[in-house]
Amino acid sequence: MQTNLTHDEVKRIPETRESFSCRLLTDPQFHEGLAIVSIMKHRIQTEDGFKKAFESFVETYSRTNNIEIMRAQTVLREMFKGITGQTMNQMREDLAKNAENLTDGQRQRCYDAACDIADMMEKGDKLTFHRACSHQAQQLATEFNITASAARRTMSEEFKAAEGIELYDWGKELDEQFYRPQIEAEKAEREKPAQGRTKTATRTRGPVRAGPR
Repeated sequence: MQTNLTHDEVKRIPETRESFSCRLLTDPQFHEGLAIVSIMKHRIQTEDGFKKAFESFVETYSRTNNIEIMRAQTVLREMFKGITGQTMNQMREDLAKNAENLTDGQRQRCYDAACDIADMMEKGDKLTFHRACSHQAQQLATEFNITASAARRTMSEEFKAAEGIELYDWGKELDEQFYRPQIEAEKAEREKPAQGRTKTATRTRGPVRAGPR
């Protein structure tokens, strides 16, 4: 199973397995909880909020494993802390603090990353602005240890300050300039064989006769 857990976090799994909250879980229950921990870590690193997602996971985990909901919440919280070394809220606060303290150089990097989207879309294979922007934001998030949401927000702020237009308005123009022509070309290419098959089928039927003269 692929996760976004670091090497050190993976090393903490055996110890967490034998913790007070997890030792009575069956192996399937523990591994399902482990998958939720990985997803929650990704959610916290991506978005500014996580509570609704966590509540949803707790409810599902409780119902599918026949575990009382308060215990399910405790298990998942303790599992997260045991593996990552901090609570979900501590991780969220650390990421938020890093975003608030970005240096001028880091904010410049965010602007440069936004500008690079055009080149990515021009050279990419049917790459939408949304996908390219998301990729750039994730790269910045990893580099600066902030959320991808904060990275996108900073990209937008710096782009607007430098260019005088909204990043997402520019993105619509890029979609029309690069993405849509590629899609239209692909659509036209797909229609060619179909037209060829239609013509061939017509030829094999032969001429339509009106009947004997």
